[in-house]
Amino acid sequence: MPLKEEAMTIANSVSDLSQQIQSGNTLHKVNGLWNLTTTDVAGFTYALEFNKRDAKGKVLIMGAGATARAVAAGCDAVSSKVTVINRNPNRENRIRNAAPNVTIEFVPWETEISFDDFDVIINTTPGQAARKFVDQIGSAKATYFEVLYNPWPTELLSQWRKAGGFGIDGLDLLIHQAISQVEIFTSCSLDRELIARMLREVGERALS
Repeated sequence: MPLKEEAMTIANSVSDLSQQIQSGNTLHKVNGLWNLTTTDVAGFTYALEFNKRDAKGKVLIMGAGATARAVAAGCDAVSSKVTVINRNPNRENRIRNAAPNVTIEFVPWETEISFDDFDVIINTTPGQAARKFVDQIGSAKATYFEVLYNPWPTELLSQWRKAGGFGIDGLDLLIHQAISQVEIFTSCSLDRELIARMLREVGERALS
């Protein structure tokens, strides 16, 4: 959530991955000192795997903030091309640094998007910011991944599913981030599949 970038300034040590994406969401003590790392990249990757999907092919990332950088890093080794639609050109260099091994194209927020041109679409924008793209949904062939869980679901995700598309919501991302955090805090390997299904059930009840 907020302060992922600010956390970089207070940690005694910062993991390589957090340095790569210039963001961290997990502080834990190592020998009495605060270590900062991130489970955002793992949460994204595991959430895809949990839904029998991956980030191969052409990827569209909506937004260019800290979560978008984590998503780009998760696409770095597997995607053939990443397109980022964003409102702030000043964030472009950080996205490139987060995913140095993939070709990234940036397009302005006002661009009309053909969703059918992509294999995976990830919405990292807050609230209902991406509502403007609802009317541009076509055959909804791609995998649509939304990192949000408030609101849940957004209008864009609801329309994507109504069009017959496969949608992953932010609850799965949150669950897999949390599982990775528990593994960090306890130094234990967990049964991710079992725990994810249990937390999914509890989370759906809480959000409904």
